[in-house]
Amino acid sequence: MDYWTAQMQQADALLFGRVTYEMMESAWRRPATGTWPDWMDEWEIPFAEAIDGVRKYLVSSTLSGVDWNAELVRGDVG
Repeated sequence: MDYWTAQMQQADALLFGRVTYEMMESAWRRPATGTWPDWMDEWEIPFAEAIDGVRKYLVSSTLSGVDWNAELVRGDVG
């Protein structure tokens, strides 16, 4: 997990498709309470903080809006 935490800390941005974005958001987004969930181990928190804070770009033709520090990318990306 230390390796992936370092990678997230160095990333300028992440590029996701809808399914991956929704999966990652459900696992790693900081809850509105500001407190990480009980299921998260202490060693996972640095990664969670790193991915939570990095800029995200989401390619989707089905979503109308996003948050979690993300921008929706539309159009022909192929």
